[in-house]
Amino acid sequence: MTSDNCCKLSRVTADYGISEHVLADSIDVLLANKWLGEGSQPNTALRPLTDWFNRKLLSAVYTKHDRKTLEPQIEADYDALVGDDEGRRQLVVDDLEQDGIDAGTVVDDLISTSSLYRHLTQCLDVGKETQRGSSDTGWEADKIRYAKRMARDRAEDVLRSWENKGELPEATAATVSVDISVECPVCSKRSPILQSHNRGYICEDHMTADE
Repeated sequence: MTSDNCCKLSRVTADYGISEHVLADSIDVLLANKWLGEGSQPNTALRPLTDWFNRKLLSAVYTKHDRKTLEPQIEADYDALVGDDEGRRQLVVDDLEQDGIDAGTVVDDLISTSSLYRHLTQCLDVGKETQRGSSDTGWEADKIRYAKRMARDRAEDVLRSWENKGELPEATAATVSVDISVECPVCSKRSPILQSHNRGYICEDHMTADE
């Protein structure tokens, strides 16, 4: 498993020396284990895993500039930098720049969920669905499965009726499949709804955190 400096995540890992701030064989091994829930790591979704990596990046910056790296402070500053409160964000930016930190560059180097997903699946060749089966758990996925089951049942009722009326011979012998897709309003790119959830975006070009 190697990334070979193939994407933004690999670049910022090298630029900031993030691997030096984790207790693992490598940052890539730790990211993969967290995402898959393997080893001693709990299964972690893309959004909290992205936040975890970005806080490690911020901690590396603070260490380099002799700033305190207490976890509550890192979390508070990170939340301010990526949050919607412009006043709070500016206070942190000003504080960083007083210590000689280019806050704009740091913010630009924070990764998105789509960047992390690409790194895991393309650079590291990690497949969550293929290695662990479906990762879709919780009430949201149950709702989707229920909706698909209901749609399939209704379709089978219609096929049965058409067969009985002689309008569609052997209709009940057919296999009915139902999928629920979501579509980008800009480019009309479509993908299954649960697949979009697993990878962390609907459209890589128009509907990601980077956008």
